Amino acid sequence: MGSPRTRSPSSSSHPLASSSAVLCSPNRKLKPKMDFYLGAGFSSRDLAKLITSDAKILRSSLKKRIIPSFDFLKTLLRSNEEIITAIKYTPWLLHLDLQTNMAPNVAILRDLGVPEGRISGLAKFNADVLARKTEKFRRMTERVMEIGFRPGHHSFTVAVRCFSAISPATWETKVTAFKRFGVPEDEILSAFKKQPLMMTISEEKIKKSMGLFGLMSDKVINYQIFWLSEKKFLQRYVMRFQEQHPQVLEAYLSTTKKQL
Repeated sequence: MGSPRTRSPSSSSHPLASSSAVLCSPNRKLKPKMDFYLGAGFSSRDLAKLITSDAKILRSSLKKRIIPSFDFLKTLLRSNEEIITAIKYTPWLLHLDLQTNMAPNVAILRDLGVPEGRISGLAKFNADVLARKTEKFRRMTERVMEIGFRPGHHSFTVAVRCFSAISPATWETKVTAFKRFGVPEDEILSAFKKQPLMMTISEEKIKKSMGLFGLMSDKVINYQIFWLSEKKFLQRYVMRFQEQHPQVLEAYLSTTKKQL
């Protein structure tokens, strides 16, 4: 199958075309900023995409915001290439004063003993987590510590990402969803320590997966089921145990309303 067709770059109504036009003929104010981005390693196409996704990136002051942000990110990431990756994942990063918005949170992680490599990983792929308000970020790390995560372990920053993604109310809703199937809170927390991202899945998927798994009362719950595709779940659990637990197949069909 060929690549999807796109409108001609000459079409001014296409956002990427508009960005390309800006790159081709930048005005006096924009040119220094574009020269900086291109000099830092952005390709013309990458920069056009970035402008398309967040036009404000060209409004930030070069001297007061863009260059200081790059300089700060250099303290966390090893190369311009990694900084570019971070900006691609979180374009609005360059709108912020990172010394004010990110540096205090990095300091919290360092004080706890989180390895630099883990902090760099957050900065590269989840910079929005490090840009949270400091008090909220501190409460998240405290909660993660209370549950029993060790700052030196890779799962610590994964758990911080999880608490950044869901509100306390959503956490309680999902805990309640598990409890409805007889899972005690200490077991939920134990499973969360092994698979922190389990609490980022939808409440609906928790109910569906736990409902089907609960019909196999002799099976120990494997919380990795939440990351299985529907096809793999069907093969690994529903079809595999259909003779021992025919009720699972019936329940699966009734909940999905599909024919095999």
